[in-house]
Amino acid sequence: MAQRFSVISILTIGLIMTMAAVASAQTDEQYKFDAKTPLKELLPPPPVKQSQPAAPFNDDLRLVPEVIFGEPLSRQLIPEIAMKSTAQRFAKINYLNSKEKDGFLKALIRERSELQGMPFLMGDDCRASDERARMMPFLSGAVNTALQDVKNLNSSFDGFFDALAEMQSRPILTTSQGGKMRVSRENQDPYYRALVSTMMQVIAPESEKFRVRLARSLASIPHIDATHALAQLAIFAPEKDVRAVAIEGLKLRRERDYSDILVQAFEYPLPAVSQRAAEAIVKLERKDLIANLVDELGRRDPRLPRTTKVDGKDVAVVREMVKVNHHHNCALCHAPASVKDTPNFVLKAPVPMTSEPFPGQGGYEFRSPSQPSSPNIFVRIDMTYLRQDFSLTMHVADASPWPDQQRFDFFVRTRVLTPTETQAWETAAKDRANPYRESALLALRELTGRDAEPTPQAWREVLKLPTRSQ
Repeated sequence: MAQRFSVISILTIGLIMTMAAVASAQTDEQYKFDAKTPLKELLPPPPVKQSQPAAPFNDDLRLVPEVIFGEPLSRQLIPEIAMKSTAQRFAKINYLNSKEKDGFLKALIRERSELQGMPFLMGDDCRASDERARMMPFLSGAVNTALQDVKNLNSSFDGFFDALAEMQSRPILTTSQGGKMRVSRENQDPYYRALVSTMMQVIAPESEKFRVRLARSLASIPHIDATHALAQLAIFAPEKDVRAVAIEGLKLRRERDYSDILVQAFEYPLPAVSQRAAEAIVKLERKDLIANLVDELGRRDPRLPRTTKVDGKDVAVVREMVKVNHHHNCALCHAPASVKDTPNFVLKAPVPMTSEPFPGQGGYEFRSPSQPSSPNIFVRIDMTYLRQDFSLTMHVADASPWPDQQRFDFFVRTRVLTPTETQAWETAAKDRANPYRESALLALRELTGRDAEPTPQAWREVLKLPTRSQ
């Protein structure tokens, strides 16, 4: 098996690097921008049709508003023109980034209100260390190959699980140049971090049977990132079997490493997440979290608007879910892989063209397009501006020539409400039950075998808990 993965890494990384090198004549030098070029001309055109916010208290993920990078290129463009147009957009991104670190993204957010309030990461927070970045190409190739062996070659799931298990045993990684990197005790921390992030990015959006095996694999990885990933599966996975395996894995983990994830689930603007957190707390017998659950009884529904100051003025804001089509918005989440600035060892992913074959569910596997590509339309995976809470495959209308089932990544955005929207929220909130309080009550009853009025004061009296200071 070790020899198999060495071959996989050479082929996968070699193909990606060769593709970028073949077209290296096309660089940003083709595109010159005057210092007086208006910012509007350097940013992608905003989408003609903006996705409207969902109605107050919406729990249907199909109705969650969609955020996109910019107005999509026409699907009628021939591949060469589509690639040139995309390369020009990327050259503009590189130009703005050359003037200021993360300059393009900062300018885009300033100009696009629907992007404001999203959980963008910048600076060092969005950049993986060189040590982790060197490991990503091998891991991406190996995980994707194991996945495709099962999906396309009808290999057994036992083989898939074995492949993941081998990657957890400090293997010898083979670089694209044929050199070798041994995973040892000294570099196992960045390796496990890269392994967990790769597995979650590639496997978590797949079907239930893959996610069950993902949870089992994470349970055997001795790293805090694996603990966090198990907790995320426990609250975000829609399937009961996936959550059950994740919870079993958490039983062997340090409680303090994942407690915050379970508690913060009661603030997530999707009630099902708090229900799953309550379920996990009960199954894990986390009686140490009883006081936290009692506190939840006194909190308002986290989906309700709250007042904050923006530019010195009191405004109403709401935390709401948004989704991003994973395959259409590469430059929203990753920086371009500029030929002169991106190290050779960095994992690069080609930006898919809608006139080309569909890039696969994970989005990080190498697929050779029918036309030569350009290194200017690759993104670098070691720089990630947005990290989703979870991903799902969903229906896309009018998707041809791509399939109508595509991957969407979900995030939480904080948005300023208009006075009309604020009034709509106030109207919708009248006499509405708080499902988050119900989740906390369920967990309290199961953990304590007691019952009381659904108020913090009543439960503190029954359980003889001290009164919390305000």
